[in-house]
Amino acid sequence: MSELERMSTHRTHHTEPSPCPKCGKMMDAATALGTVDGRAPEPRPGDVSLCAYCGEILCFDGDVRLQCAKDEDLASFHPTDVAKLRLLSTTIKQNGEQKGVSL
Repeated sequence: MSELERMSTHRTHHTEPSPCPKCGKMMDAATALGTVDGRAPEPRPGDVSLCAYCGEILCFDGDVRLQCAKDEDLASFHPTDVAKLRLLSTTIKQNGEQKGVSL
């Protein structure tokens, strides 16, 4: 197993299938930016995510289901982290547009 495969395995937590509230694509995993004791932490209410299909910035609600993130959901994060999140979101959206995908 390559280092990349090992890292993604340890950082990915499988979740109940949940549709992206923006594009409707089903998602069933969340990949953490880090690990706790070598394992991916389970998503918790308030954690943010990105839809890998449309680039929408998402937030896990109290039932750990995905919802579109609002500005107040991002207020507790460092501005640099929010800027990086928005850059990733824009990149995913642009890549979809380049492939002729309607988002």
